[in-house]
Amino acid sequence: MLSLPEEWDYTLQGLAYINREQIDAIRQAVHELERAGYIVRVRERDSRGRLRGAEYTIYEQPQSVSALPALD
Repeated sequence: MLSLPEEWDYTLQGLAYINREQIDAIRQAVHELERAGYIVRVRERDSRGRLRGAEYTIYEQPQSVSALPALD
């Protein structure tokens, strides 16, 4: 993921496009990386509070769990 350009489609479908894995396997891998501190996800909401997407920050080194924002 770090080697992909910033404008890459980082959705599960976008990652599946360049992988041999199914979307469920990619979802599980992304969640593992998130739990380990390599990915930080911040969910985006619209003016009515509805989920409208997520912003992902990807790190080369795991971030301290205590330094990470609370997940939605």
